[in-house]
Amino acid sequence: MLRAVHPCHSDSAEVPADIKLDRLHLTLQAALGWTNVEMLEAINDPQHECYAEIREWIGDDFDPITLNPDQLKAKVATLAKRWSRKPPAKKLHVT
Repeated sequence: MLRAVHPCHSDSAEVPADIKLDRLHLTLQAALGWTNVEMLEAINDPQHECYAEIREWIGDDFDPITLNPDQLKAKVATLAKRWSRKPPAKKLHVT
């Protein structure tokens, strides 16, 4: 899909060397202003060239129109716990 991006983008960003892939993905999307509009268009159009591939990847039960607020809150809470910074470990001072 990047071949279709015009004009060519050449900015750079610094990220921690130990950044997890899911965080890197979100960081790149935010930095480049990318959204999931293309994916939503494809899954709602069976004639779209990427329909089958995205449906296979995302599953048949995904419905972008029907939202379950409780399920979303639970997922966000899980991500927040996973992504929260842990307090620094206490250092042991030996004299």
